[in-house]
Amino acid sequence: MFNRSALNNPPRWAWPLADALAIAGLIFFAFYFLTAFRFDVLFTALERQVDFRQWYNFPPIIARSLKYPSVALNDWTIPFPYLPSAVAMFMPLSALPLMVAFGFWMLLQAVALAAVLWSGIKLSGAAAHRGSLLIALAAVLMAENQLGWDFRTHNNNIIYLALIMLGMTVRTTWLSGLLLAISCNLKIYSGFLFFGLIWRREYRLAVAMSIATILIAVAFPIAVFGFHGYVQLIEGWIAQALYNPPAGLPSLLPPDLLRKSAAFLLGADPASSAVSIFVRASQGVWIALVTGYFILAKRPSGTASDSQTRLSDFCVVLLAPLPFSIWFMPYHAIVLLPAYMLLLTIALSTGRKLWTRRIAAFALIACQILRYSVTQWELRGAVYLISFILILLALAATRTAEESVVGPGGLEPPTRPL
Repeated sequence: MFNRSALNNPPRWAWPLADALAIAGLIFFAFYFLTAFRFDVLFTALERQVDFRQWYNFPPIIARSLKYPSVALNDWTIPFPYLPSAVAMFMPLSALPLMVAFGFWMLLQAVALAAVLWSGIKLSGAAAHRGSLLIALAAVLMAENQLGWDFRTHNNNIIYLALIMLGMTVRTTWLSGLLLAISCNLKIYSGFLFFGLIWRREYRLAVAMSIATILIAVAFPIAVFGFHGYVQLIEGWIAQALYNPPAGLPSLLPPDLLRKSAAFLLGADPASSAVSIFVRASQGVWIALVTGYFILAKRPSGTASDSQTRLSDFCVVLLAPLPFSIWFMPYHAIVLLPAYMLLLTIALSTGRKLWTRRIAAFALIACQILRYSVTQWELRGAVYLISFILILLALAATRTAEESVVGPGGLEPPTRPL
C-alpha cells in the first residue's frame, strides 16, 4: 500500500542522496556537451573547437590590421560583431598555446554554469528548499537546447550570463556594476539592464554600471589599440553589427530566425514586404507585452524588493531585445535558464497561491512541448518568440500576484495537485 507519510517525511539520507545525484547529473551534462566524451580528438581536431577559434584567432588579426576579419581578409562569411572592448578582452587568450587556451576556455564555461546555478538558486528562492539542486538540474534539462548549443559550439553565452547573475547576486555596488558592465561589453544585450535598474530605482547601481561600461568600452580599447585605432575599429564594428558587406564580396545571410520563420509560414521570400510586415507585427506584439509587464508590475523602491521579483524583472529585460536581433541564435536565449529556475521554484512552493503555481507549471510544460513538437529549423524563431511570450506572461502573473511569504524547508507536496 502507498505510504504517503513516507513521501512527506523521507528518511534523513534521502536529501543528501538527491543532492549527490543532482550534482552528478549536472557534471555529466557539462562534460557531455563540452566534450561529447571524444577525448581522443578533443584537442587535436580543429572542428571540435567551433566558435572558440574566433576568440583565439581573430583578436591578433584585428590588433595587427585595426580591421575586423571580414574586412582584413576580404571575406564577409566571417563576420565578428563584437565591440573593440570585447576584442581587447579576448586578446590574452590568444597569448596562450592553442590547446592550453582551449582547455582553459572549456573550464571557464563549466565554472560559468556553476556560477549561474549558484546565483540562480539564491535569487530564485530555491535556496530555501532542500531540493534546490534538483530544481537547478531540472532547469538545466529544460534549457538543454540553449546550453547544449553554447557548450557544443564553445561560444561565450554562459560566461555572459554568469557575469550578469553574479552581478545581481553580489551586494557591493561597484563590483556589481563592474560585472554587469563587462557583460554589456561582451554582448550588448545586457545594456538594457541599465533601463531596468532605472525603472527599479536602483540608481546607484545604474550609475556604477554606466561608468564602468564607458570606461571598458572606450578607455580600455584606446589603451590597447590607440585613439585612431579605436575610432577605426568602432566604424568597423558598426558595419559588422548592422551587417553591411560591400557588393561583390563573399558573404552570408545573418541567421535572423524570426524572419526565416515568417517566410516559412507565409511561403514567401524572406525579403518580401509581406514577411517584413509579419515580422514587424510580431515584434510589435512583443513590445506591447514587455511594456505591459512593467506597467502592471509594482515598481520597487530600490533594492529593498525581494530577490524573486528582481530576478523576474531582469529576466524580462534580458529577453526584451532578442526578437529584434538579426544575429539571434538558440544559445542567445540562455537567459531562459534563470527564468526556468524561478518558475520551477514558484511552482513547487506551497506558500504560493495555487493559481500562480499552476500558471508557472503550465508555462514550463508548454515551452517543453513546443520545443520538442516543432522540429523544423525554419520555425525555430517562431518557437522561441512564443516561448518568450509564455515565460513573460507567467512571470507577469507571478510577479504581480499578492503572494504569501515562503518559509525555509523542503519541497513539500502541494496541498492540492497542480
